[in-house]
Amino acid sequence: QRRTDEAIRELAARTEERFSRLEEAQRRTDEALRALAARTEERFSRLEEAQRRTDEKVDRLATEVGALSRLVGATAEDDADSLLRVVLPEKGYQLLGAPSLLRVDGDVDVVAPAAKDGQTVWVVVEAKVRISWRHIEDWANRMRSEGYRQKLASAGVPGPYLVYAYGIRMDKGAEEAARTFGIGLLTGRGELVPPGSLIPSVEVPNSESCG
Repeated sequence: QRRTDEAIRELAARTEERFSRLEEAQRRTDEALRALAARTEERFSRLEEAQRRTDEKVDRLATEVGALSRLVGATAEDDADSLLRVVLPEKGYQLLGAPSLLRVDGDVDVVAPAAKDGQTVWVVVEAKVRISWRHIEDWANRMRSEGYRQKLASAGVPGPYLVYAYGIRMDKGAEEAARTFGIGLLTGRGELVPPGSLIPSVEVPNSESCG
């Protein structure tokens, strides 16, 4: 019985010691987890602050790029305006009014009335920073669309139309596209490709007569 009691006491002592070690290990684990959580929270805070600063920089950059884009776009339109004042008289046209900007379907074009041999025409120029084959093809298709010409007429530009494209820079193939689609091409050096035949006017539906 005495040996049994001693064995039980030893087992109890070892068990208590193990529990103590387990409690100490748990305490150290809890401390490590709290420290890890604190470090993680600090890292997230730093990441959030870095993201906030990045977002601010991106917003500023977008604003600056937008302003630069508008400035460059305005420069292209101003260039087209100046070129028309030189090119049209060389072709025998008399400007009947100063070139002006016209916005149709979100696109800004340069338009000007001119006369030659007793006929009044409207010169329409799509001005881009960079002109490609695709731009010219799209522009030609748009000008040959009756719906688009009705919008032009409704905006006070009734045609017939002498159509140009102007670009500060020209992609390879732009000149060939202009000849293919019959669109005049203007560059900083003047008229690179003369426009094809005039694109005719279209009738504007009279809404008052409908119904």
